[in-house]
Amino acid sequence: MLSIVLVNLLDNAAKYGVPQSPTTVHLRAQSLDGRAGWAWEICNQPGPAGLPDAGRLFQKYYRSPGARHQSGSGLGLFLVRGILELMQGTIRFEAREGRAVFEFWLPARTGSR
Repeated sequence: MLSIVLVNLLDNAAKYGVPQSPTTVHLRAQSLDGRAGWAWEICNQPGPAGLPDAGRLFQKYYRSPGARHQSGSGLGLFLVRGILELMQGTIRFEAREGRAVFEFWLPARTGSR
Protein backbone atom coordinates (compact mmCIF):
# COMPACT_ATOMS: atom_id res chain seq x y z
CA MET A 1 0.00 0.00 0.00
CA LEU A 2 2.91 2.34 0.69
CA SER A 3 4.07 1.94 -2.92
CA ILE A 4 0.62 3.05 -4.16
CA VAL A 5 0.87 6.19 -2.00
CA LEU A 6 4.40 7.02 -3.15
CA VAL A 7 3.73 6.34 -6.83
CA ASN A 8 0.67 8.58 -6.79
CA LEU A 9 2.41 11.47 -5.03
CA LEU A 10 5.53 11.23 -7.19
CA ASP A 11 3.48 10.89 -10.37
CA ASN A 12 1.50 14.00 -9.42
CA ALA A 13 4.73 15.89 -8.73
CA ALA A 14 6.01 14.98 -12.20
CA LYS A 15 2.69 15.67 -13.93
CA TYR A 16 1.89 18.99 -12.25
CA GLY A 17 5.39 20.30 -11.51
CA VAL A 18 7.65 22.48 -13.62
CA PRO A 19 9.14 20.24 -16.33
CA GLN A 20 12.70 19.12 -15.60
CA SER A 21 12.59 20.61 -12.09
CA PRO A 22 13.63 18.52 -9.08
CA THR A 23 11.21 16.82 -6.74
CA THR A 24 12.63 16.28 -3.27
CA VAL A 25 11.74 13.39 -0.99
CA HIS A 26 12.69 13.36 2.67
CA LEU A 27 12.16 10.57 5.17
CA ARG A 28 12.78 10.87 8.89
CA ALA A 29 11.85 9.05 12.07
CA GLN A 30 9.18 10.99 13.93
CA SER A 31 6.83 10.26 16.81
CA LEU A 32 3.21 11.34 16.63
CA ASP A 33 0.91 11.21 19.64
CA GLY A 34 3.46 9.04 21.45
CA ARG A 35 3.71 6.53 18.59
CA ALA A 36 6.96 5.91 16.74
CA GLY A 37 6.71 6.35 13.02
CA TRP A 38 8.05 7.72 9.79
CA ALA A 39 7.42 11.16 8.31
CA TRP A 40 7.70 11.53 4.53
CA GLU A 41 7.85 14.85 2.69
CA ILE A 42 7.48 15.23 -1.08
CA CYS A 43 8.08 18.72 -2.42
CA ASN A 44 8.16 20.28 -5.87
CA GLN A 45 7.69 23.55 -7.71
CA PRO A 46 4.16 23.74 -9.16
CA GLY A 47 3.89 24.07 -12.92
CA PRO A 48 1.33 25.87 -15.09
CA ALA A 49 -1.61 24.37 -13.17
CA GLY A 50 -0.50 26.30 -10.09
CA LEU A 51 -1.17 25.36 -6.50
CA PRO A 52 -4.35 23.42 -5.69
CA ASP A 53 -7.01 24.44 -3.19
CA ALA A 54 -5.61 22.95 0.03
CA GLY A 55 -9.09 22.74 1.55
CA ARG A 56 -10.47 20.60 -1.27
CA LEU A 57 -7.41 18.68 -2.44
CA PHE A 58 -8.30 15.35 -0.81
CA GLN A 59 -12.00 15.45 -1.78
CA LYS A 60 -13.33 12.82 -4.15
CA TYR A 61 -13.24 14.04 -7.79
CA TYR A 62 -11.59 17.37 -6.96
CA ARG A 63 -9.54 18.76 -9.84
CA SER A 64 -7.87 22.14 -9.62
CA PRO A 65 -9.13 24.42 -12.40
CA GLY A 66 -5.57 24.76 -13.73
CA ALA A 67 -5.09 20.97 -13.74
CA ARG A 68 -8.00 20.11 -15.98
CA HIS A 69 -5.80 20.07 -19.09
CA GLN A 70 -3.93 17.07 -17.60
CA SER A 71 -5.22 13.53 -17.52
CA GLY A 72 -6.75 12.38 -14.26
CA SER A 73 -10.02 11.66 -12.51
CA GLY A 74 -9.65 13.49 -9.23
CA LEU A 75 -9.53 10.21 -7.32
CA GLY A 76 -5.79 9.79 -6.69
CA LEU A 77 -5.33 11.94 -3.61
CA PHE A 78 -8.72 10.88 -2.26
CA LEU A 79 -7.54 7.25 -2.44
CA VAL A 80 -4.10 8.10 -1.03
CA ARG A 81 -5.74 9.63 2.04
CA GLY A 82 -7.99 6.58 2.46
CA ILE A 83 -5.05 4.17 2.17
CA LEU A 84 -3.04 6.14 4.73
CA GLU A 85 -5.99 6.18 7.12
CA LEU A 86 -6.29 2.40 6.77
CA MET A 87 -2.61 2.21 7.69
CA GLN A 88 -3.28 4.50 10.70
CA GLY A 89 -1.37 7.34 9.05
CA THR A 90 -2.04 10.95 8.19
CA ILE A 91 -1.44 13.25 5.22
CA ARG A 92 -1.49 16.99 4.72
CA PHE A 93 -0.67 19.52 2.03
CA GLU A 94 0.71 23.01 2.29
CA ALA A 95 2.18 25.63 0.01
CA ARG A 96 5.56 26.57 1.41
CA GLU A 97 7.76 29.25 -0.17
CA GLY A 98 5.99 28.79 -3.51
CA ARG A 99 6.40 25.01 -3.47
CA ALA A 100 3.83 22.25 -3.17
CA VAL A 101 4.57 20.14 -0.10
CA PHE A 102 2.88 16.86 0.80
CA GLU A 103 3.70 15.42 4.20
CA PHE A 104 2.49 12.07 5.38
CA TRP A 105 3.17 10.05 8.48
CA LEU A 106 2.93 6.31 9.07
CA PRO A 107 3.41 4.42 12.32
CA ALA A 108 6.43 2.16 12.59
CA ARG A 109 5.70 -1.53 12.72
CA THR A 110 5.97 -3.03 16.16
CA GLY A 111 6.72 -6.60 17.14
CA SER A 112 8.57 -9.21 15.12
CA ARG A 113 7.47 -10.98 11.97
